[in-house]
Amino acid sequence: NRAGTVVWSPFSNLWLYGTTTDIEAARKQGLAICLGSDWGPSGTKNILGEIKVAKLASRKSGPGLTDRELVEMVTTNPGDALARCWKKAIGRLVPGAFADLLVLRDGGGEDAWTRVVGATESDVLLVVCGGVPRYGTKAAMTAAKVADSRALTVAGMKRRFVYPDPRNPGGLLSWDDIRGRLDRVRKDPVTALGDADARRRAYAGPMDAPDAPLELVLEMPSGGPALAGSVTEHAAEIRIPRLPSLAHDAAFFASIKGKGFHGGLLDGLGGFYR
Repeated sequence: NRAGTVVWSPFSNLWLYGTTTDIEAARKQGLAICLGSDWGPSGTKNILGEIKVAKLASRKSGPGLTDRELVEMVTTNPGDALARCWKKAIGRLVPGAFADLLVLRDGGGEDAWTRVVGATESDVLLVVCGGVPRYGTKAAMTAAKVADSRALTVAGMKRRFVYPDPRNPGGLLSWDDIRGRLDRVRKDPVTALGDADARRRAYAGPMDAPDAPLELVLEMPSGGPALAGSVTEHAAEIRIPRLPSLAHDAAFFASIKGKGFHGGLLDGLGGFYR
């Protein structure tokens, strides 16, 4: 058994602090390493971006992690950590496991591990979560027998996705629906937070119930309402930036160069997307 598990978010670490976890030291102590994109303001767009940053960081710190070891950090390592609690295999293609799958465009004979590490948003053909196809090309979603889906463009590529509408059983949300709801909150947080606060006060059940309303708490200084205060008290001061793109694009790479505290290390990320 492993000694424990570390979730590594090298992009955010390097961007904000100029340093990151000593992965070799952690591995020598028997810790399993998993990769995560941290959060939107200082993380990568998705795990395919984070795995490339991990490769850049490991090259700089020493002999470097192999592509297979990097892929294990987004599949079997986190899967094994979760399996301790869930008592069911995840992150592995084995009978009885959660059927979470990523299908990528053929790499033309390229090593499978290297193919995963080098893949970008345009290479993703199909995403299956718990056995249910959720995102992919029209051809792949049709082959997976998806009867209804909505259109979406990512990295200039047309894709289809399935996102159930929680307010309409059996219905699906479009990308315009999703953006519209997010933009309404972004443009008028006072009203949105007031409505959320009213729903919370009207709700009589436990806050961990599936139908419990979302409760918003300020991220800083942290610790929950007792320390941070009610977020509605500061609603008029909140300024939410425009929603960024879903893919690692030219604007994202331009925001990296000469910014943050990474000393140029993160500039290499753009090389994977040419």
